[in-house]
Amino acid sequence: MANTIEGKILDALCSHLSTLVFSPAIPVAYPNVDFTPSSGDFLEVVFLPNQTNTMNLSGGRYNHVGLFQVSVWSPKGAGAINALDIAGQIVEHFNFNTNLANDGISVKISARAWIAAPLQEGDRIQVPVTIPYMSNAGA
Repeated sequence: MANTIEGKILDALCSHLSTLVFSPAIPVAYPNVDFTPSSGDFLEVVFLPNQTNTMNLSGGRYNHVGLFQVSVWSPKGAGAINALDIAGQIVEHFNFNTNLANDGISVKISARAWIAAPLQEGDRIQVPVTIPYMSNAGA
């Protein structure tokens, strides 16, 4: 269980990702959790918090913003369409204005997620999906 705002934000985003069902199931590599890549597709999560802004002059309320990136990794030679379809499902799952609640905080998807071009990485391709978020929380 997360104790800080930052931990609660990551937990809310990862929890929402875990509700996305693929058939067949696709394993997920979460930050700093042991993971052995499968020979097939898998997802990789990267949490990129940005500068926190004070919402008023007296302090006490803060705007936490950042990016939640989920990369689709697919075997080389399988083509890009399947990886792009998986990425598109992630974009739709994290719809603009989706609100995620976690232990007293709210995390909002602040803009439509976007898909980057497939990148050749050794024996796999990587298709990054970038999801912008914001959370207004107290100190």
